[in-house]
Amino acid sequence: MNLEERSFKGRDLKPVLEIINDAMPLDRLNEESFRYRVLLQENYDPELCIVSELEGEVVGFIYSVTRGETGYINILGVKQGFRRRGIGSRMLATIEEKLSKKGIRRIVFSGGPRYLVPGVDVKAYSRAIGFFTKNGYSELNRESVSMSMSLMGYTTPREVLELEKKLTAEGYSFQQLDDEHVLELLLFLKARFPWWYEDARRTMERYPRCLDWFTLALRNGEIVGYCQIATDGLIEHFGPFGVAEEHRNKGVGTVLFHRCLRLIQSLGGKNAWLAWGGGRNYSFYIRNGMSETRRFAVFAKSIGGE
Repeated sequence: MNLEERSFKGRDLKPVLEIINDAMPLDRLNEESFRYRVLLQENYDPELCIVSELEGEVVGFIYSVTRGETGYINILGVKQGFRRRGIGSRMLATIEEKLSKKGIRRIVFSGGPRYLVPGVDVKAYSRAIGFFTKNGYSELNRESVSMSMSLMGYTTPREVLELEKKLTAEGYSFQQLDDEHVLELLLFLKARFPWWYEDARRTMERYPRCLDWFTLALRNGEIVGYCQIATDGLIEHFGPFGVAEEHRNKGVGTVLFHRCLRLIQSLGGKNAWLAWGGGRNYSFYIRNGMSETRRFAVFAKSIGGE
């Protein structure tokens, strides 16, 4: 099989999108979303964005991104009719070799910067579980979930409104982000939730007139929690979301969550969803009206030397 692997080029966009959308039908991309999630990635590396070509036809695509000493496989797909020929395994091996040369010691599928999916959908993409296992990847967990809830007919529960009154009496306040608090929020994220700092900064940069997409919790005027919507411009997309540790278990997160739901409603949204939740947060979202829509298996593999 005369298979050629090379870096992605602009002319490959149409066949690559066809491959992705056929291989991952629940996670379709168009030109704009591909540009955002792949080409405009801050540390996009053409060596880690590869197509497989057979006799001039693009038959496979793989895209990886790095953060620290970890590499993330964010997208992988082989064209229908060319699967089970080893093309996917070969692309994976190529990426592993390139990542190893860059000093990467661990590879995860997926959840990397601007990820498409947080892992392998255990129902929709069940065959991929065997693929990664066969290629030396270990399943870490199945705690990652997508969740959603309908806002048709939603009203804030009375107990949540009473909780907000109680917290206000204790010195807390809740508001939408304004210019006065932009710097404070960015510094809060750097100190408390550095992994979400870039999401917030990028949202402010792309949508400078939409500071109200961020909801703040303050205690005596100091930011102690926040949540945001529309990190990718989709107003029904909830999160990230976080409360400083010393202010948890008081109901601050509950008030923030429901304020965000009302915000989505006010912008015309009929649903609220998050792409990646689970773990210790799972019960919080269930308790506040969300339900699980998808579950993902996270895979990892150690490569290179110590």
